Amino acid sequence: MQSIEHIQERQLFLFNPTSEMAIANGEIAWQPNQTLQQFEKDLELLPYLFAKDNDILIVDEIPSKKFINKLKTIKDCSPEFIRKSEIRNNFNLQNLSLQPWGWSPAAHHFLKPLKSKTSEKFRKSLNYQWDKQHKEIVSRQFSTKILNTIISKNPSFQYLPIDRQPLKCSSIIEVEMLSQKWGKIVLKAPWSSSGRGVQMLRQADLNASNRQWISSIIKQQGYIMVEPLLEKQEDFSLQFHISPKGIQFLGVGKFNTNSNGQYIDNLLNPSTQFIKNIIPIEDLVSHVSLALESLNTKSLYEGFAGVDLMTIKDENESLIHPCVEVNWRYNMGLVALQLQKLIHPEAKGKFSVFFNPKKRFREYADEAIKKYPIQQKNGKLIHGFVPLSDPDKSVSGAYILLD
Repeated sequence: MQSIEHIQERQLFLFNPTSEMAIANGEIAWQPNQTLQQFEKDLELLPYLFAKDNDILIVDEIPSKKFINKLKTIKDCSPEFIRKSEIRNNFNLQNLSLQPWGWSPAAHHFLKPLKSKTSEKFRKSLNYQWDKQHKEIVSRQFSTKILNTIISKNPSFQYLPIDRQPLKCSSIIEVEMLSQKWGKIVLKAPWSSSGRGVQMLRQADLNASNRQWISSIIKQQGYIMVEPLLEKQEDFSLQFHISPKGIQFLGVGKFNTNSNGQYIDNLLNPSTQFIKNIIPIEDLVSHVSLALESLNTKSLYEGFAGVDLMTIKDENESLIHPCVEVNWRYNMGLVALQLQKLIHPEAKGKFSVFFNPKKRFREYADEAIKKYPIQQKNGKLIHGFVPLSDPDKSVSGAYILLD
């Protein structure tokens, strides 16, 4: 009989993109609201893009063979699917590496029945137990520490000026003072993601609704982050993997957000000339990596980290904001990098998430499938629309569009 040590480690994936909210709440039984639960269900097959044969995806509903065959036009892979309701009763699992989209006390609690079935390597990792230090790393205040480190150590580069950096506020009075100083400001909850927990105030006076929201965030999370509203040009990200062995750079992502800072899509195989016009990418990657290293992230965190950046105009000068925030988890920029490995290198298009309260994903997908038929070149997708969520079962959905 083969010993467990010689059985290949199996990655077990769980899609829980609301991990920052779960961390802010802190309760092991925390659940997102119904809208976000539906979103998690609709996009729960995204980890398929990272899976290998014999890996495991934890899902609400087992996908149909018909839809898996469609996914195989992107990636030919045969992972195992297990319902969330059945993980406690599955006795055949062993040598697992647990891979939730993001870690939180709630994720640890949900996956606790599987910890006895994990590999020796995983049990030695930083992810085996929740540590209170993990909460501070995931906060926007920690992102500001990274930002300060990059700027202070590289004063000769075209980075965000020191007087434009985010500040921590513990009262409405402090927020009002910064509002008067900067005029237009952005308010951010310390723990939130994908543009949620963010308000942009384009006038200096706080109204009753603003005050109520600020008070609520300070009461729930202890403080609020405030920064000036900058003249943004482009959003982009640098993707890393961090472990005790070191910090590995994975690639550059370019993405779009709406006027409120909420995620829209990632471009696939984008041009990075807009970065090179301001700073060599090698220098930028080095500055961010060294900042992550100097703040001891290798001994505090293990996993993927997507650092969001942006190019800005400041007094007619093009500058880089080198750390808007960090996504300490799997993220959409990482998905885009993974997709770029799977599609044809000449392909251009986007990875996006469809959400429309007045229209179901099925309707959108039917229109797009007719308009953008699939074409392959050398066995890889170069043109067309491919849903990454099952249109027959999803309200919202993820998809690729190569045009």
